[in-house]
Amino acid sequence: MKKYRCFLPILFIICSCQKNNQILETREPNVTLSQLSEEFKAPSNKYRPETWFHLNGNNISKEGLTLDLEAVKAAGLQGIHLFNKAGRPFPNVKPIQNQ
Repeated sequence: MKKYRCFLPILFIICSCQKNNQILETREPNVTLSQLSEEFKAPSNKYRPETWFHLNGNNISKEGLTLDLEAVKAAGLQGIHLFNKAGRPFPNVKPIQNQ
């Protein structure tokens, strides 16, 4: 009986994998090749890439932030992942106050 202890789990895994492969092979595609081609050329916004956006504490200006976000939009990106890090004030940058 000890010989079969290792054999039974392996047999179960093999049978499970074969059943899943059969399910995957029988599915029909819901999208035609022409639809796929058109959606690849002009993907909807939910499929567009995003970028990381780092702020260094209050070392930002409203004008600079607006220009950066407009550039992100113009590049066709979906959105940003915003990171804010504490830092020292930069010279010649009027920081944004809590608004």
